[in-house]
Amino acid sequence: MKDKVSKLYELVVKLRDAFAELSRTKEIENCGYGDEESPLYMLSDNACQKMDAIRHDIFKAIRKVKPDANLTFSK
Repeated sequence: MKDKVSKLYELVVKLRDAFAELSRTKEIENCGYGDEESPLYMLSDNACQKMDAIRHDIFKAIRKVKPDANLTFSK
C-alpha cells in the first residue's frame, strides 16, 4: 500500500511540475483579465494533452489504492 500511495504522490508532483513548466513556456496562461487570482486558464493543445495524460495516470494509481473509486475518463 505504501508503494501505491507513494506512486500516487509522485504523479501529483509530476502534474504540479508540468503545470509550472507549461506556465513558464506560456502554454498555460491565466485569463483573469488582469486578475492574477482568477482560477481561469487558457491551455494550448499540447498543454491539454500533457496534463490529461498525467491525469489518466493519477486515476489509474488511485484505482490501485481504491479499486472501487468512482472515477471516469472523458475523451
